[in-house]
Amino acid sequence: DHKRHFRASEITEIIFRKYFATLKMRGNFDDTFFESINEVFICLVSSAMRHCLKSWATGVYLEPPKTEEFKYDTSVATWNAHPRKVRSLLLAAIKADLGARIAASQPKPSLESEEPLRIGDTSAYEAELTQELAQIAKSVRVARARIPDAVQHHSDQLEDQDLCTPDEQETSDDQETDNDDLDA
Repeated sequence: DHKRHFRASEITEIIFRKYFATLKMRGNFDDTFFESINEVFICLVSSAMRHCLKSWATGVYLEPPKTEEFKYDTSVATWNAHPRKVRSLLLAAIKADLGARIAASQPKPSLESEEPLRIGDTSAYEAELTQELAQIAKSVRVARARIPDAVQHHSDQLEDQDLCTPDEQETSDDQETDNDDLDA
């Protein structure tokens, strides 16, 4: 079907992935690259696609320059079979598809305001925070009330104790001295 030649979405996708997929690719840092995409470029892409599809279909990879199937002339002849006006419309359509694909891949602009937050009346926010803290304190009291007395007494003792034993304290003091020696 002659209407479908050169309108395959894969042409756009191949060009995008090869030249525009990441910021460091040529299409993104060379401002003139997009405008330089022309009929020759499209014919080369379609020739490469054709070769890859033929290799994939047969399951045997053949070096492109040595095979008869890899013919740029075939793509050019197909391209030139269309009238000049159709060719220019095809190129414009491919570039429009590519432009849409590039635009869709760009990060979305931040909706966050550049201006700092202006806080007016803080009394409502202060009341909300106070209420939130009161609820947290209440839930902690309820949770502590559910802990058996023996466990709670033991946890209270642990809070009051220095958990570092004298032997560990000496070891940590020795390590600090060793570190001081290394610094000197």
